[in-house]
Amino acid sequence: MILSKIPLLGDTDVSLTSTKVSPSKEETENKRPRRRRGEGSGYLITTYSQQAKYGRKYLQTFYQVEFGKRKRSIYLAPEKVDRIRQLDRMGRPINGILEAIDSPKAREVLAEYREFLKNK
Repeated sequence: MILSKIPLLGDTDVSLTSTKVSPSKEETENKRPRRRRGEGSGYLITTYSQQAKYGRKYLQTFYQVEFGKRKRSIYLAPEKVDRIRQLDRMGRPINGILEAIDSPKAREVLAEYREFLKNK
């Protein structure tokens, strides 16, 4: 049994593993921009439709917004999905994304969101 290789509390020869304090350049370039804290969050949800026509299921995409303790889902037309996904990945504010969706439900949620920000 070799005891000399086990580090003891008083040993100064033991090298400690280095910890990274700042992220590397690659880590910061690949990170997505984030929204400011307290301004709500939003993300895309893709599901299959509940009602299958002729035995076929259809993909549906929704944008779900959370602010305060509220959650609201807004249906996205297929032609708007790519644009909204791009805005979300760029970290744009929720109100800008809701304006880009431009549907009656999005306008209703946008009014609720502005009221939330005003009362915050």
